[in-house]
Amino acid sequence: MKPSWTVESQAKFAASFARTNYRFRYFNLVLETGGDVIDVVFNYKDLAHLKVVHNTFDIFYSHISDDVQSCVVMQRLFGLNFPLTHLALQLAENRLFFHDSFLNVLLTSEVVADPLADHRVRVTTTYGIGAPRLLLPIVFPVLKWLLTRNYHVLMEGDVPMRDRRGELRRWGMRLPMTSYPFQDTLDLTARHVVPTEQVAVPEPASIPLASLSPGVPILFGRSDNYGLQVVRRDDVIEIFPRMCPHEGACLDQKEFKASSLSCCWHGRRFGPIVRFPLSEGPSAFAGPFHRFVVTGSELRIEPVALSEKTAQADWTTAVRRTAS
Repeated sequence: MKPSWTVESQAKFAASFARTNYRFRYFNLVLETGGDVIDVVFNYKDLAHLKVVHNTFDIFYSHISDDVQSCVVMQRLFGLNFPLTHLALQLAENRLFFHDSFLNVLLTSEVVADPLADHRVRVTTTYGIGAPRLLLPIVFPVLKWLLTRNYHVLMEGDVPMRDRRGELRRWGMRLPMTSYPFQDTLDLTARHVVPTEQVAVPEPASIPLASLSPGVPILFGRSDNYGLQVVRRDDVIEIFPRMCPHEGACLDQKEFKASSLSCCWHGRRFGPIVRFPLSEGPSAFAGPFHRFVVTGSELRIEPVALSEKTAQADWTTAVRRTAS
């Protein structure tokens, strides 16, 4: 079997067109966001978030492997669908390369992520536009405007994901993944966020049951493994998590219309970890990170410090009922 070969860089790819009448022109877009380098790589290789966070295109895959994916992207612009053939490659730990073809135009981009202090990162995207020599001066300014506009639209969804992961790292959460194969990003059951002893344990709190308005959650703690959303639905109290264990998305809801919630990054659904009818009277529940005590008039939440036993526990699974 012959060894595989991958282009070294965006520049080398463009140079291979020298014998044709195609020429390339370039421009850069630079953005500083939260997160580490791996969070940027995850963001660009994360196939599952495209249908949830971005809704301006549809994708038809032809190949997905560790560091390569190819597809046809049906991009919607100005109310019309435009098909682009698309290839994505991870060239190095902090560098990705993409190329697309549309009609007789070639689009390339190279993304380089450089770490900054305090879980922040600088991302430089170099766009290359290739076209026949006589056509390039005409299409370059138009496509530069379109690509810049599209970039800012995409970043409206992607930057909060990177900022969120930087926030979790500063809180003491551990995101242990050091690489993200393209195909693995489609597994929404994987848990890539792990609590550590550095995560602050919130103080116990008591919530008067009379203060709960139907469908409007009361938040406890912050959106980490201890964070909770307490909501009343008719005469039933439900308690939901505030963080997705998959990649760390915040699950906070402004209101609840059903007995479940959906992750805003990948669409994974969660039910309540506690559900009890008020008609049952006093109750108690215990999970890896909380103890819940329900009296006739209030809900008492008592966080439990992390232990060796609970270090790998999932804070989104239903807790057990215990003796009051």
